[in-house]
Parts: sequence; structure tokens; C-alpha cells
Amino acid sequence: MNHLNLSPQNLIIEQGELKGKGTICNQNITSESIKERSYKVGSVFQDPRSQFFTLHVKTEISFPSENHGVSTDKMQRNISETVDRLKFSPLMGRKPFDLSSGEKQKVALASVYSLGVKVYVLEEDLWESYFLI
Repeated sequence: MNHLNLSPQNLIIEQGELKGKGTICNQNITSESIKERSYKVGSVFQDPRSQFFTLHVKTEISFPSENHGVSTDKMQRNISETVDRLKFSPLMGRKPFDLSSGEKQKVALASVYSLGVKVYVLEEDLWESYFLI
């Protein structure tokens, strides 16, 4: 492969020659659509503000699920599980842009976590978000 572009929520194979195979979660990535891959791979940018789309933490966490057409019931379960698992309750009523840098990183990670991806692509070492490990 001449070029593998790691882009938000996706692994995109650019034009080039593929030799061998690439897999994610035991699935050949060349046989899946970008949408299918985005259920397995999520990314968090170095500057989480660049991936915020809403004005509230709760809606920010639900945003990826909405984009994937997840039912409202399942989305609410995903949010509840994410909040419980990551001990996120204190941030839920807040606005992402009012948070500290570390809290913003946690919101960005939580939005990816809520979708249930298996692989996280981190643009930088997110040491402040060690709680996911």
C-alpha cells in the first residue's frame, strides 16, 4: 500500500497498490465501507475543540450515535453506560467550551467510547484521559 490515511472516525485507503491485507478486528478493511469501519475505529484529535459540534456535553456524547442512525433508546443506553463507566456525571450539565483542556479531552473520548468502537486513534498521548485504560 502506498498510502494509508488515518482520518477522523475512518481508515481510508488512498489510491495505491495494496500488497497483503490490512485488518481491523479480524475484518479485512478493503472489503468494508467507510461507514462499516467507523463502527470499529474512532479518533480523538489533539485539540478536542476541533471535533465538537454541539453546545452541551450530553449532546456531544450522543453526536456520533446520531450520525450512525442509532435508535433513541439505544443511544440513551449508550450515554448512560458511558456516563456510569467513565464516572462522567459531573460534566453532563456543562458546555464543552467551558471545560478545562483535560475535561475537553475526556468529552471527546467519551463521544467515541459511547459508539462502542474497538480501536482508538489518538492524535497525541492523552495522558489526562488515562481513565479509559
